[in-house]
Amino acid sequence: MKCPNCGTRFDVNWQVYSGPGGQESPGTFLWCGVVLLLLAPVLHALGVLLEVNTLSIFGGIMVIGAFFSWSQIFIAWLDCRGTHCPECKHGVRVFPWSR
Repeated sequence: MKCPNCGTRFDVNWQVYSGPGGQESPGTFLWCGVVLLLLAPVLHALGVLLEVNTLSIFGGIMVIGAFFSWSQIFIAWLDCRGTHCPECKHGVRVFPWSR
């Protein structure tokens, strides 16, 4: 994220615990869901072409994973709300795509 006041770049989740099992930024969940949703039809098409049902099943699991990832965006946004710049302490707006 970039501060609109001083131009400093920082992670939107710098104030929350982001270690293993910690909270990620909302943009991480958004883009993870996009990648999973884009890979799902590719796996499904490969499964149909190669006549391997397992690949089609994994494609369906990826769609479910994408929707689960997107369901976490609101929670991450709530955790990162009220973020301010670590340098100038200016408040910044957090969007679902903010990283």
